[in-house]
Amino acid sequence: MSPPAAAFSLLHRAPYMHPDAIFALTTKYLADEHTQKILLGQGAYSDGEGRPWILPSVQLAEEIVQGSGHEYLPIAGLKAFRTRALDLVFHGVQALDEDRIASCQAPLGSGSLYMAGSALKIISPDLRDVIITTPSWPSHKLQFQTMGYDVIEPPYYKDKRFDFQAYLAALESANPGSVVTFMLVHITLLAVILL
Repeated sequence: MSPPAAAFSLLHRAPYMHPDAIFALTTKYLADEHTQKILLGQGAYSDGEGRPWILPSVQLAEEIVQGSGHEYLPIAGLKAFRTRALDLVFHGVQALDEDRIASCQAPLGSGSLYMAGSALKIISPDLRDVIITTPSWPSHKLQFQTMGYDVIEPPYYKDKRFDFQAYLAALESANPGSVVTFMLVHITLLAVILL
C-alpha cells in the first residue's frame, strides 16, 4: 500500500463532522456566478471585487513587524501584549492584582482552544466540564469532546442580546474547576473557574 493510501486508511476511523454552516456558506458563495454577490461568511473583510481588504492598522503592523528584524516570541508570547490583554479583561479584579491569573498567547479560535484543552488535560487530568458559549463554532464542541471533556452549553444569547442573568446562573451552578470559554467576535478567552 502506498503512503497516501495508508494515510487515508487511517482517516476512515475519524468521526464525521457536519460541515460548518459559515464555511458552507462561503463554499456556496464561491460557486455562485452572480456578479453582485456578497459574502456573508466568516467575517473577513472584502473589497468590492471580493478580494481581502486589510485594515490599515493591520497593514501598518505588518510593515512594522517586517522591518523590525523580529525574533521568535518567548513560549508564553509577548509579555506586553499579555499584560495589556489581562488588564483589559480583568481590570480591577482582585485575582489580577494579586498576580493569581496566568496567561499565554496562542493562535486565535480553534487553535487556542486546542492548545489550552490539551495543556489543561496534562496539568489537571481530572478537569471534566468545559462550558462554551452558544452560539459558537461547531468545531469547538467537537474539539473538547474529542479530548474527553463533557461540553456544557449554557444559555448565552436570547432575543438578540447577551442573556447575562441566565449565563451567570449557569456559571454559579458549574462544577468546581470547570473550564469556561468566552467568545468575543474572533477572540477566544479561556479561563478556569475555581469555585
